Amino acid sequence: QPFSTVHTQHMDDATTAALRARRPVCWENPACDEDGGCGVLSRADLDASVRMWAWLRPLFVLLFPEEVTNPPWGEPGTVSSPLRRIDAMGRALGLRPGRCLLKADSNLAVCGSVKARGGMFEVFNVAAHLAKAF
Repeated sequence: QPFSTVHTQHMDDATTAALRARRPVCWENPACDEDGGCGVLSRADLDASVRMWAWLRPLFVLLFPEEVTNPPWGEPGTVSSPLRRIDAMGRALGLRPGRCLLKADSNLAVCGSVKARGGMFEVFNVAAHLAKAF
């Protein structure tokens, strides 16, 4: 089963019904504290996320062919971005050339940042849970 229940287990029936009815919803995870911390993630959580990303790859190839058919790294369907050498910063930090890299997520048309990639993952994860419930 590729689906994690880390977040959807906290949704009440009214929230789930609003999502199914395609009404706008503002939901705050009751498991999170005031600073947005939602507890420690386990190895099982990481493994579930890896399975979910793998499960989503064929969908991403259909939805975003220009972006994920030939990613900089990973299998087709992987949402990945190139690494760029930033030797000037590396020198300023006292690192050897080639040891300071920038993850260029800003180049991703699908989700222009790591934070957006996480949000995209959560949206697809919740959508998969809802679809599975039908």
